[in-house]
Amino acid sequence: MKIVNMKTNRIKNPLGFNLGNKPRLSWIVESKTAKRQAAAQIQVSTDADFSNIIFDSGKRTDMDSICYPLDIELFPRTRYYWRVCVWGDDGSIATSDTAWFETSKMSEPWPAKWISPVFDSSIHPVLFSDFSVKGEVKNARIYICGLGLYELFINGDKTGDEYLSPGLVAYDKWLPYQTYDITGQIKTGANRIEVMLGNGWYKGRYGLDRKKAFRYGDRFALICEIKITYADGGEDTFITDKASWKSRKSSVIDSSIFDGEVYDDTFRDDTVYPVTTVDLDIKKLEPRRSPGIKIKERIASVEIIHTPSGETVVDMGQNMVGWLEFKNSAKKNSEIFIQFGEVLQDGIFYRDNLRTAKCEYRYISDGSSKWVRPHFTFYGFRYAKIVGWEGDIKPEDFRGLV
Repeated sequence: MKIVNMKTNRIKNPLGFNLGNKPRLSWIVESKTAKRQAAAQIQVSTDADFSNIIFDSGKRTDMDSICYPLDIELFPRTRYYWRVCVWGDDGSIATSDTAWFETSKMSEPWPAKWISPVFDSSIHPVLFSDFSVKGEVKNARIYICGLGLYELFINGDKTGDEYLSPGLVAYDKWLPYQTYDITGQIKTGANRIEVMLGNGWYKGRYGLDRKKAFRYGDRFALICEIKITYADGGEDTFITDKASWKSRKSSVIDSSIFDGEVYDDTFRDDTVYPVTTVDLDIKKLEPRRSPGIKIKERIASVEIIHTPSGETVVDMGQNMVGWLEFKNSAKKNSEIFIQFGEVLQDGIFYRDNLRTAKCEYRYISDGSSKWVRPHFTFYGFRYAKIVGWEGDIKPEDFRGLV
């Protein structure tokens, strides 16, 4: 007998989620001989070795493996480890591996400020800051929300495996912030945090309201707090503010959920601009409630089609939602233009069903060989029409990120 699929609020090892007053623990018991769980015992500790057990249910016959409400007092920014021991109806016993959940800021106040670049709000920004780590780090977390969408980088590397964060919500009602473990990304000494921002659902064209160009807000904004705990027990906090953060113009020239993205890899503007604080309601910030968007599958393209009308079309072999990633080999300043569609009509690329949505990606090459993908949009498609491709076009130059 063994215990698998241990989850808190239906999520495996959730970090910084809204867990409610009583986190719901669940697990699955696998056995070739036992027919059911006869009894179970849950232990919770603030240490991975369970040297500080703060909850012990004792052996109970009424414990439900589908949903056990954990009735303990939760504290902000705290990791709780839990394990379960199960007795089968055949007398067998099994103890699980250790699972965990970590709380968000909960009701802690935000020392950070909402910030925004001072240049034209139609220009996509990168907001950045340098900070110094003064010793050996025990753990480090970042609590962050970017509007409309954001991608976070620390010391040049992307943080986490989520995209299109913070996702689609009713931004006029609440603003979800995410928590990331950045312990492995920071180093003693100088560090840099950079955040790319895109329009997304918050600032871009969305819904059927044609009265204004945006749905919820008309300017980019960012708030974040970095919390570092050192091996000696000391702490440091770094926050978004006017003094320590700057901005620059992004290579993302335009982005839209409906219309796609324009990315200029030749664009370089070394001008550093200040940021300003913006009046967004910090009280609307809440811990995330659901998992983020991740790449779940990578699929190969199956064919390059040359249509009767002379179009070059990549066939993914199935309808999918996500991105088309391609290997760039174009010369500097060359432009690759991609349009997306779901069907061919009489063998010809067709997209009239998209109505006013442009659903396209425009990339201006910097001349380097690399895999290229969008940042702040996504597509539903099977076929992609390619314009401006230099040299032979091969299926292996394209892959779908689902």
